[in-house]
Amino acid sequence: MLSIMPSSSAVGALRYFRENLAQADYYREDHIVGRWHGIVAKQLGLEGEINPRDFEALLFNVNPNTGERLTARNSKNRRAMYDFTYNAPKSVSLIYGITKDGDVLESHREAVAMAMQEVERAIQTQMGSSKGKHYVTTANGVWGEFVHDTSRPLQKQTDQGKIFVPDVHLHSHCTMINATWSNDQNRFRAIELGNVKGQAPYFEALYHSYLAENLKAKGFEIERSGKRWEVAGISRELIEKFSGRTLQIEQVAKERGIKSAQAKSQLGRLTRNDKNSSVADHELQEVWKERLTLTELHAIMNAKGKRPNKCDDSSKGNTDLQMNAEKALDLSLEHFLERNSSIQEKRVLAYAIDLASGVVPAHFIQRALSKRENIIRAEYRTVPFVTTKEMLQSEEQMIEKATTGKATKPAMNADYEIQNAILNKGQRAAVNHVLTSQDQIMMVSGDAGVGKTTLLQEIKQGIEASGKQLFAFAPSSDASRGVLRSKGFEGAETIAKLLNSPNLQEQLKNNVMLIDESGLVGVPTMNNLFDIANNQNARVILSGDYKQHSSVEAGDALKLLEIQSGLPVARVNEIVRQQKAEKHKEVIEKLARSIGIKKNADKRQSEVVKAYDQLDNNGNIIEVSERDKRQQLIATEYAKATLEKDNDTLVVAPTHFEGKEITNAIRNVLKQQGRIGLEDMSFTRLQSKHLTNAEKSLHQNYKKDDVIEFHQNVTGFKAGQKYIVKEISDKGEILVKNDLDQHISPLPSDKNEAYSLYQKEQIEIALGDKIRITKNIKSLAGAELFNGQMYDVRGFDQSGNVALSNGQILDKNAMHFKHGFVSTSHQSQGKDAKTVLIAQSSDSFGASNDKQFYTSISRASEHCKVFTDDKLALRQAISRSGDRVSATQISELSKTQNPSVSEVGKHQYMNRVREFYETKVKPSFEHLKSTYEQRSIEKEVGRGDFGLER
Repeated sequence: MLSIMPSSSAVGALRYFRENLAQADYYREDHIVGRWHGIVAKQLGLEGEINPRDFEALLFNVNPNTGERLTARNSKNRRAMYDFTYNAPKSVSLIYGITKDGDVLESHREAVAMAMQEVERAIQTQMGSSKGKHYVTTANGVWGEFVHDTSRPLQKQTDQGKIFVPDVHLHSHCTMINATWSNDQNRFRAIELGNVKGQAPYFEALYHSYLAENLKAKGFEIERSGKRWEVAGISRELIEKFSGRTLQIEQVAKERGIKSAQAKSQLGRLTRNDKNSSVADHELQEVWKERLTLTELHAIMNAKGKRPNKCDDSSKGNTDLQMNAEKALDLSLEHFLERNSSIQEKRVLAYAIDLASGVVPAHFIQRALSKRENIIRAEYRTVPFVTTKEMLQSEEQMIEKATTGKATKPAMNADYEIQNAILNKGQRAAVNHVLTSQDQIMMVSGDAGVGKTTLLQEIKQGIEASGKQLFAFAPSSDASRGVLRSKGFEGAETIAKLLNSPNLQEQLKNNVMLIDESGLVGVPTMNNLFDIANNQNARVILSGDYKQHSSVEAGDALKLLEIQSGLPVARVNEIVRQQKAEKHKEVIEKLARSIGIKKNADKRQSEVVKAYDQLDNNGNIIEVSERDKRQQLIATEYAKATLEKDNDTLVVAPTHFEGKEITNAIRNVLKQQGRIGLEDMSFTRLQSKHLTNAEKSLHQNYKKDDVIEFHQNVTGFKAGQKYIVKEISDKGEILVKNDLDQHISPLPSDKNEAYSLYQKEQIEIALGDKIRITKNIKSLAGAELFNGQMYDVRGFDQSGNVALSNGQILDKNAMHFKHGFVSTSHQSQGKDAKTVLIAQSSDSFGASNDKQFYTSISRASEHCKVFTDDKLALRQAISRSGDRVSATQISELSKTQNPSVSEVGKHQYMNRVREFYETKVKPSFEHLKSTYEQRSIEKEVGRGDFGLER
C-alpha cells in the first residue's frame, strides 16, 4: 500500500529528515542525498540535489531564497510535510540489492516520478471559510525524493554475537512540502491532500504499472503474482529469504487478527527496531549473498534478458496474459458497481490497472475508460465519479415503479381508531398516513429510537381489522426472524427468502408487504420487491432510516425514493428510546438533524462536529492512548454492567479487527471473575472473504484450503455442501474437493454468484461463552439456528459438540459461528440496550463516518461510552459523510458539467443562427427599415408613391 503520512509538526519533520530521510534505514557513514521535484521547486529555483538548509527552511514555512514566510498560516502544530513512500516489489529490490544494476534503479525512479506527477496534478488548496469554503485544484507542489535500498534492521544471532542486518528493500520517500502556488491569489497557500489520500491506491497502481513497463523495456520479464507481479525467475522461496520485516509484521498481524493493508502498514511503524550500528555498507552484499544457493544467485544475476521457460501460453504464471484493457475495466466496474451506484473514477482505474499491471500499460486502460459509451461522468465535490447508463436505468425504473402506483388503491382502513394510547403525535400521524393512503408504495421514515416498531404494530392491527394480512420482511435473519418475530410479527422472514420462494410471494396476493429496515435495501432488490408487489397486487410499506447504515448492495433505495419519487413520507422525529437520558437524547437529535442536511456539506460536517463535542462535554468519550489499558477498561466496564440486574449491554466496534481485540479482553476479564470457564475448546470456524462476483472470477483470490459453500444448486454442486480448494491448476482453474465423497472437480467459473468463499480460522470457546451464529444452519436435532442469533454456551458433550442456552446442540463442525460479545456497527442497527460501549480507536477510523457514529451511539437507552485512543482524530473521522453518491446524482451533475453531443450540437447550431442573423439578416433588415422610413417621409411631402424594389 502507498503510505501517505503527515508530519506532526515542523520539529517532528526536521527530526525525521535528519534521522530517517537523509540517511539509510541503518547506520551509515555516508548520507543519502535527495533531489528536488515539482513545479513549485522550479518556481523557487530549487533543482537537482537537495541542500539540507533549503529543505529545513521549507519545513519551517520559510522561503529559502528570501527568508520570508512562505504561506500565511504558521501555527505551532502546522503540518510541515507529507511523506509518500513507494515500495518496489521484493524481486526488484532483491535484484538491485545483489547486482546494483543501474537500469533497475532508473526504472524505479522514473516510475516514482511519473506517479508523483499525477499526484501533483491532483493537489488542491482550501479557499474561503465557513459557508464559502471550497477547494481549488492548483496542480503544483514541491517535494524531495530520497531513495533507500534497505529495510529496518532485524536482529541476527551469529558466532560473534548479536548483530543487526537489514534486508534488501528498494523504496523512495517523496516528501511533499505543505505549500502550493495559487494563481488566483498570486501567493503560496497550504496544500489540501484529502482527495489525494483518498486516491492513494490509484497512484500506487500507476507506480507498479510504470515500473513494470520500464523493466520490460530494460530486458526483464514480468510474471503475475497475486495482486500484482514480480520479476520472472525469482522464486517465492527466494523472496521470503529476504522478507524478514514483512514476515515479522505478518506474524504480529496474525496474532492480532489484522488483515487490512492499512493496519499492517501501521504495524510496520510499531514493530521496527531502532537503528543500530551494524554491518558496514560495503559488506552488506556479501552478507546477503551468503543466504543464497548457487542456483538462486544465478537466477538473480541472469534475470535480465533471459526469458523464463514456457511450455505454452496457458501456464499458471501467464494466465493473466489473456487480460486486456477492456477485460480489466469490465471486472473493475463489475466489482465496484455490485455494491455502489457510482464510484470514484480513480478507484475504477486503480483496480483495473492492478489487474493488468505488467501486462497492459496504465495509459491503455485510461484511454479505454475514456472511450466507453455507457459511462456517465461528473465531478462530485471536486472528485471525478463514474456510473453506467445501466445503473442509472435501474434507479429510474425503481422510481417509476413507485410513482406509477400513486393514487391507484383504496385506503386500507380510513376509519380505524388507534388502540395504543402511548403513541405520540408523530407515531399516530404515521399510522393514519399508512391506513388512509391510496398509494401502492407507502413510506414511514423515522430517526433512530423514535419507536418505528411500536407504530408498525399498530399499523398491523389496523390492516388486519380491514380483513387483509400483513407479511413482514427485513434484510437480515436477525432483524426478521429475531427482532420482528419477537415484536409480534409472526412468521417474519428475510427478503432473500421472499425473493426465492414462489409460495411466499403467492401469500402476498391482495395483501400487504412490510419491508422493515428498508434503508438497508439496495436498488436491484427494491426493483425485485416492487415487481413482486405488482404481480401479486400487493401494497408495500417501507419503514426505515436512510440516515443510518446503507445497504451492502448498490444503491440507497429508500433515500432515492424519499428524495426523487415525490411520494408522501410519514416522518417520525420524536425520540422515545432515551427517555431516561435527556442529555444523550439531545446529542442524538442533533446528529439526526445534521445528517439530514442534504445540500450544504460543510454545514453538515460542522453540525456533526458540534454534536460530537457535546457528547464529549457530557463525559461520554474516554481517551486512553495505551492499547492494552483501553481494552482492559472496556472489558472491565462490560463485566461490571452485565452484573447489574436488567442491564442489557451492547459492545460495538466498527471493524472486525477491533472487535476481535475487545472480545479477547472481555473473555480474559470474565475468566478472571470465574464467569466463563478457564479451559478452552478449540474449533475451526469459517470467516467470509466478502468477495464480489468479479473478485470470485479471479484465481489469485483463492488459496489452498479455502472453503466454498454453494447457496443454490449448480450442476455437480449441492447447496449447503462444503468444498475445499485443493489446487489452482496451471490453467487458472480452481480445483475443489467435496468434503463427503472426496471427488475433485473444477469450480464452475460462470456460477460465482451461486457460492461464497471462506477461509478457515481457529476459535477458542469455553463454558459460559457467548457465541453468534453467522449463517443459517441447523442444530444436531434439526432445529433452525438463524444468522445473527446469539446463545450462551452451556457445555460440551462427549463428542465435543456445543450445548447452547436454547437447549440445542451445535455440531462441532458447524463452522458458522463466532464469539458474540461484540457487534459491528452494521450488526447493531435495529437493536437497543440500556448500556452501549463503543470501541472506536485509530484501528477503526477508516470505517468511521457520521452515519456509522450516529447508528452506534443511538443504540443506548441510558448509558453510552465511546473509548478511543485519539479524541481529535476520532472527531475528524466521524465528521466524514457516510452518504453514497447515486447514479441519479451523477447523471444530473453530468448534464451541467458535461453537455451531451446533442446539446453541444444544438448550442453550436444556435451560435451559427445568431451569427447569420447578425452578419446577414440584421444589416438587410436595418437597410429595409431605413428605406421604408425614407419613402414614408417622401410620400407625406408629396414626392412620390411609396415603393420597395424587390
